Amino acid sequence: MVCDSFTSNWQSRVFKQYSVGSITMMMYANLFSSAFTALGLIVTWEIGGVLTYLSENPGILYHIVIMAICSAVGQLFIFHTIKTYGPLVFATIQTLRQLISIFNSIVQFGHPLVPMEGVGIGLVFFAISFQIFLKWRKKGHVAKKPSTPPLPAAADDCNRNSPPTPPESFADQRRFDENNFEDNTPTYKEVQRLLRKNTGELNV
Repeated sequence: MVCDSFTSNWQSRVFKQYSVGSITMMMYANLFSSAFTALGLIVTWEIGGVLTYLSENPGILYHIVIMAICSAVGQLFIFHTIKTYGPLVFATIQTLRQLISIFNSIVQFGHPLVPMEGVGIGLVFFAISFQIFLKWRKKGHVAKKPSTPPLPAAADDCNRNSPPTPPESFADQRRFDENNFEDNTPTYKEVQRLLRKNTGELNV
């Protein structure tokens, strides 16, 4: 149970930290599992018994292939669930799956159920239902986030709308007038005449 809980949480951490795809995680996990199992069969010399059983019962190969395909398809959903929704949702799904398997075993195959097993099934069903209820309640009472304030105006817009800088000299005054007055206005002509007069007095 401890290893099962650690595995899903560790896989979720690998997904977030290294941005690994679910197919890649599935491939490396199965490669390690196959190598570890093969090493155990070789060290304990059980590989001989396995090969003997396969040679004496060739029809078992069909069932092995079917179980391998079902296992591979199931792992696709498992790794996708862990990557997308996290280990907690995956643990809830796994628990619910075990609960459905128990009910199917009782109803379809007629396996007996002792009272303590019934109490355990009831506790698991109550825990899952209560967890779903808490998530639904939390989702319904989450306060709406405040709207994002508008971004400040760009610096070039501020500079474009700001008033022009006052001139510091007569030459700047001339350029300032040329940019901010019309040529056909008497005010502009009068300013030009005063500027020429003041410039002449300063040169003298």
